[in-house]
Amino acid sequence: MVKLSDDAKKFVDRIEREMKRGFISTIVLFILRNYPSHGYQIIKNIEQHTIWHASASSIYPILKNLSRKGFISCEEIKDGERIRKVYNLTKKGEQVLELVNEKQQNMIESINSIMDLHSLNSTESPSEINLSSPNSLLLFMKPNLEKVIDGYDMEKLQLFKRKIEFLINHFNHTLHTIDEKISKFQKK
Repeated sequence: MVKLSDDAKKFVDRIEREMKRGFISTIVLFILRNYPSHGYQIIKNIEQHTIWHASASSIYPILKNLSRKGFISCEEIKDGERIRKVYNLTKKGEQVLELVNEKQQNMIESINSIMDLHSLNSTESPSEINLSSPNSLLLFMKPNLEKVIDGYDMEKLQLFKRKIEFLINHFNHTLHTIDEKISKFQKK
């Protein structure tokens, strides 16, 4: 682990809290998409499936806020002697969850692209490139491809070729899926 000064640690802790706050709300929506839950179940689910400790003081305000906005509904159900509030995802909440998930994925891809750009500046080998992002391949290919290929032996060239073929297949599948969606829109 990197040694940080106190002010750097505070900065990192603040960033983590901000990310956690956004992700926890999304996680709550995902949990409720799968099945209705009461607050304690949500807390336990978060603790079992994420890296975070969830407390009642952090989850219940999120539930109240999501409920106030109409993203979740709340129903009081008698459970033995106690009455529990059971939360459900609403149609509006499903739409919000879909959009939030898309935006979070876009952010992650953007961060990966920046990280890929950084790693490209420090690598000469296509086999070291993170090929999960199309941007990384394009950034690598433009200035470096010919000089790197010239310095490769047959084994490295074959590995690089397989990676390119994999990406082409993935892109072709994605293009096919997009074409199907476009076709559905055109039929409407």
